[in-house]
Amino acid sequence: MALRKRAKASLEDIGEGIDDIAGGNRVVSLPLKRPYGAKATVIKAAIAWCETEFGQTITVSKATECWKVYKTFQNRANGELSQGPEVTET
Repeated sequence: MALRKRAKASLEDIGEGIDDIAGGNRVVSLPLKRPYGAKATVIKAAIAWCETEFGQTITVSKATECWKVYKTFQNRANGELSQGPEVTET
């Protein structure tokens, strides 16, 4: 779908305005500190959340196991996404 000339010109004006504000850099890097040593706090928060949300108390080992499964899924999904879609020839 093609943009009308006036709408396209407006988008170009907006893009130029963003470039002026950002100094030509559209990507911003935010350095963040990783929360090393926060595992125990996260596990306790997860246990409390499960109890509040579902009325179930889980053990530390169960919370840790669930976290490992989640991280494995997340890493696999990120790896598949970074490879891009599979292209099949027809």
